Amino acid sequence: MVMGKSKDVPANFYAQAPAPAAPGPNVSSVQHNLDVRIATLTEKIKKCDMELIRQKQELKQCRKDSSQYNMAKQRASRMLKQKRTLEMQLDQTFKQQVNVDAVSMAVEQMKEAKDTISIMESTNKQLAKEIKKVDLDKAENLQDDLEDILNQTNYISETLGRDYTVDGVDEEDLEAELDGIEEDLFLNTGTEVPMTKAIPGQYAGVPAPQDTYSEHIPDTTSAYKNTGQ
Repeated sequence: MVMGKSKDVPANFYAQAPAPAAPGPNVSSVQHNLDVRIATLTEKIKKCDMELIRQKQELKQCRKDSSQYNMAKQRASRMLKQKRTLEMQLDQTFKQQVNVDAVSMAVEQMKEAKDTISIMESTNKQLAKEIKKVDLDKAENLQDDLEDILNQTNYISETLGRDYTVDGVDEEDLEAELDGIEEDLFLNTGTEVPMTKAIPGQYAGVPAPQDTYSEHIPDTTSAYKNTGQ
């Protein structure tokens, strides 16, 4: 075995690697600890209230100038101070909880904003790729052709739906027109338009057929003359 020259080894070569740093507290753990602390303080304040009620009953049973009364009064004073201290700590804890909740909401909003930006970036890239695959000139030509087809369709529909009937005539205009025709006929020929009796199924002014309808009026002139009157 060939022995080579030994190399210098650093003094700290065999030293143990430093332990990894412990992870710092996160928002969720802090919120949990605050919730536990609030519940603990609330329970302690409730016990103080029960103890103060008991000591109040004890003071009522003691004579005011007795030593028992003074001792019970001191215990009640200490318990009241303890309750006020707990209430102050609870109020501070509530304020801390509000601040931590606000920070937690801000962190969540930042995460959502980051995700939104990432989605928008990827979507824009995908949209740009898809737009390159679309022929804009072809789309415009298709749009023009579609517009022409729709115009032709509307023209055909309007043509097929054209109304060839005479416009409606107002009743007053009809009567005025008929009166004018009757007046012109009388002035030109000196004759009046004969009035005919209307029968069911016929219009007024149209003579009834002789074989279906006739009206016989007896001649009373001769009978009138025979009477000598």
